[in-house]
Amino acid sequence: MCTENFYGVFFSQTRLFFVLIVVLWEQKKPLDEEKRRIQKISDRFQNSLLDGKATLLVSSYMEALQKYIEQFVVFSEEEWDQLSRRFRLIRLKRGDFFCQQGEVCNWMGFIEQGVVRSYYCLNNQEITRFILCEGVFVTALASFVQQKPSRETIHAIEPTRLWTIGHQDLEQLYLLLPKLERLGRKIMEQSQILLEQRVLALLSFTAEERYRLLMREYPQILQRVPLHYIASLLGMKPETLSRVRRKI
Repeated sequence: MCTENFYGVFFSQTRLFFVLIVVLWEQKKPLDEEKRRIQKISDRFQNSLLDGKATLLVSSYMEALQKYIEQFVVFSEEEWDQLSRRFRLIRLKRGDFFCQQGEVCNWMGFIEQGVVRSYYCLNNQEITRFILCEGVFVTALASFVQQKPSRETIHAIEPTRLWTIGHQDLEQLYLLLPKLERLGRKIMEQSQILLEQRVLALLSFTAEERYRLLMREYPQILQRVPLHYIASLLGMKPETLSRVRRKI
């Protein structure tokens, strides 16, 4: 890891106005264009320091992200300013990909609004790994950490907004803000706990018990996610899920 000079110079009001117009307009485009836009802006302005007006524009829309982070670690105003500058807002339409199998996942995203699904393709079948709603981080973890091609695909089930941070930016922030590593550790811990709970349910619970657990712990998923995805998440066929639902 290496440390770079962090947004070293102010740019003019005219340039700032242009950047903000580009950001607000380009957020409407599909995912591929969105990624190119983010990379282009990041490359062009990574050594520029946003002035107070730009910081206010970014920070005012990051309340949910800030609340989540401050469950685990509290930053000073200056530290939060450094952190928030590295995040970018992306918008996914239903069916858009956040990460695709075979590609390196360079982003970690906080779901501000929407639902995403991760799945593997095995023997020409999609096996759902997880379904996530608002208020958590999402990434293809092995690919993001190791910077190797992903074995999973992550896509939006409904229109979704995510605050994303790139792998390189995150590594630099670990050096600039050492206590950020506590947040990374907590995210890893939560991910591991959820994985263990799911494995236990798949190995020891009946189909009906798994569905009742989902009803109790994640009722919003049942209201917003197609049933064939839910069946895959619970490790059962759609017809089995239909029988279980008729009994309850």
